[in-house]
Amino acid sequence: MTAKSLKINQTVKKLSADPASVALGLFCIFSLLLIFKNPDVAITHMTHALGLCAKTVIPSLFPFMALSELLVSGKTVTLAAPLIRRPARAIFGISGEGAAAVALGLFCGFPIGAKSAVGLYKNGRISKWELTRILTFSNNPSSAFLISAVGASMFDSRSFGVLLFAISTISALIVGFIGRFSKGRPTAEELCAKSSHAELPKKRGVEVFTGAVTSSALSMLYVCAFVVFFSTLVGVLEYTVNAAALPDGVAALWFGFFELTSGIWKAAQIPVYGAFLAAAIAGWSGLSVHFQIMSICSGCEISFKPYLLSKLLTSLINTLLLAAYALLFGLPL
Repeated sequence: MTAKSLKINQTVKKLSADPASVALGLFCIFSLLLIFKNPDVAITHMTHALGLCAKTVIPSLFPFMALSELLVSGKTVTLAAPLIRRPARAIFGISGEGAAAVALGLFCGFPIGAKSAVGLYKNGRISKWELTRILTFSNNPSSAFLISAVGASMFDSRSFGVLLFAISTISALIVGFIGRFSKGRPTAEELCAKSSHAELPKKRGVEVFTGAVTSSALSMLYVCAFVVFFSTLVGVLEYTVNAAALPDGVAALWFGFFELTSGIWKAAQIPVYGAFLAAAIAGWSGLSVHFQIMSICSGCEISFKPYLLSKLLTSLINTLLLAAYALLFGLPL
């Protein structure tokens, strides 16, 4: 074997040992090529995304993020935890405080669930193992988005939006229940992660309030950065997809893989089975949301494989539940 062949084999082995890095590299190259090919389209969608952040994303998310951070940093969650500890442990295998983070996430939508769970972890109230579990079923589209934006605006049916929100919530709870049996008790190392954070000095009074607001502002910056990036990427993707003339269903799933809103909007243009595509996309939620969650969990050193697998499972369950409802009662469209 020549030196050149040996070097190639070594390179292939290194790449195969880290497929995530290879995928990320290919994704970056693909994105760069799209933007270089269509710079005007990229600038237009970037400008639109910045306006979207200022007019919609920040006003709709920031108050919830700050208030949920206050609830987690203060004693409210700790006081409420004993009331739900037993059902939370029996059904989902998590603590009462962890269940409070799940409830915030289901009610307020992403990334509130992740933000609340990370806050609990950094305050020493849950372990790294429990943080990983909570992430798998606490981050879903909010009721306001599914009912108003998707149902009323995109599908012209508020009833469908209510149905989609109910299905998404049920799917998340099913995934949480299934996760109850996916792994045993946390290891000693995972439990130690909790105690190490518990030794951090506790904030009190005004420090809790100012810390919650500044932390939420920083998280909001992360969220807006991903919204701008993926809105720009989806914009140039749309230009390319239109030129390629992909089937409508394939295009909707392609957009939904990257960004939630664009994918569901595409699905809403498709008669009949577009509703099922929207349910699947809502369950998956898009790479934009996933990277938002990962940025919020930065520094926690957890595996995101369970989270990503759970989103695929949620997507499947969403579709099956909607199909079952349609067979029994018909779609409210």
